[in-house]
Parts: sequence; structure tokens; C-alpha cells
Amino acid sequence: MAYTSAEAFDMLMVLGECYQNFTAAATLYAERFPERHHYSRKAFRTLADRVRETGSVHCNHNKGKQIARPVRSEKSADVLAAALQNPQDSSRRIAVDSGSSQATVLRILHENKMHPYKISLHQELSEDDYLQRMNFCFWARERMNEDPDFFNDVLWCDEATFRSNGEVNRHNMRYWSYENPHWMRAVDNQRYWTLNTWCGIIGNRIIGPHFFEGNLTGDTYNYFLNNVLPNLLMGLPNEVRQRMWLQQDGAPPHYAIAVRKHLMNSFLING
Repeated sequence: MAYTSAEAFDMLMVLGECYQNFTAAATLYAERFPERHHYSRKAFRTLADRVRETGSVHCNHNKGKQIARPVRSEKSADVLAAALQNPQDSSRRIAVDSGSSQATVLRILHENKMHPYKISLHQELSEDDYLQRMNFCFWARERMNEDPDFFNDVLWCDEATFRSNGEVNRHNMRYWSYENPHWMRAVDNQRYWTLNTWCGIIGNRIIGPHFFEGNLTGDTYNYFLNNVLPNLLMGLPNEVRQRMWLQQDGAPPHYAIAVRKHLMNSFLING
């Protein structure tokens, strides 16, 4: 019985856990995946031999045809095992560990339908953030029911901070897998950074950016709201400024007493 790529993946992982003991691997696989077809020790041996001899987990159904021959390397099993065990390793690292060339490693991985997926960066969320976001969605839906163009009058703004050692380089981060694992890494963008920047968007207009000197505190943010932001908004039509809502993400400087007092006085109509 032919197995799928996902089954072959799990079979190789189980075989590695059992230190290539085919009988133990067959038993463990059946226990771990009771809803699947249970493969015999012979099937595990056949899979291991095929990977070792052809570099592929699937049978060759194109015998006799003029096709590109797969990599026939004794290192194929080592390369696949390394990629499955440490999917974040680079092809260069796998090549060094397996004693193969990088070109051979890439051919083995590609012929086995493995793809180097890129990491996705996302903002780290706390436990309370989920409920707050849901409440905001309900509130936003009500506003849009009243005015479909409501969000064109919102000044969306945020403070971005940049470390002296730079951001994560996604170009050099890969995750080898048969299927996209949607690999993400939580990043923290608001503490202990060396350069703070503010920027806003309202409608189709970009407001700013503005660079803060030193750390962003309640005092520096209050100064910005009173003395810098009005100048940045000078290019907006008066009717837009009168209807404008100000969006903030609730960073600590936004809660300073002077900041909240200024916002209540300036945006009293909007609450």
C-alpha cells in the first residue's frame, strides 16, 4: 500500500526516535496514529532503503522514461533526517553536518517535495489582548453601520522602535517541510530600543514621521501632542481635522495624566 508524503514524514520521524529499529518503529507508529493504516516493519525497512538508495520517499513510477534521475546518495537518509529533526537549519548547515555538498542537499530536499518556507513576524499578544480586540471589532462594526466611511476620519498612529543591532532578517530564515507550517516568531517592538519613531495615516495621507530624542516617556509624548502633532496636521482640510479620531495602542506613555488630560480636551466630541 502506497503511503502519502505526510505518512512518510511521520514514519521517518518515528524510525529516528526508535534508532532505526523497524519493529519498534512499526509498533510506535500504530500507537501514535491509530486511525491510520498500520505499516509493518518491512514497510519501514523498505522506506528507509528507498530513501537511502534514491533520495526519495516515493516509488519511481516512471521507469523507462527519460526523466531527471534523483540524487542517489548514501547521505540522503541523513539529509532528510536532519531536515525533519531540525527544520530551521539552513541547507549549508545540513550539508556540513551530513558531509554532503550544499547542491546535493538542495536536490535531495527538493526531490522529496520539501520547501524552504519563510518565517512570518507578528506582534506578541498578552492574554487580555484577545478580548480587547474582539470588543474593538464590535465597536468598529457599530461605527461603520452608522457611517460606512468612518475609518477615513481615523488618524491611525503608532510608535515604532528600532534596535541598534537591527531587525530579524527573514531572508536568511527558512523552515524545511513538506507542507507550509505557517512558522511565526513573536517579536517585541516596544521595549528597550534605541530609536523611537512616530508615524500616522489618515485616509490616503501619511502624517510624519517624527523622531523622538531619547526614550519615549509620558512627558516627551505630551510635548509631541501639544507642539509637534498640530504642525504635522496643518496640511489636512479643516473639516477632516474637526471629524478626526485619534487611535492609540495603549503604550505606557499614552496613559500619562498630562497626555490623557490633553486628549480629553482636544478630542472631547469624539470621546
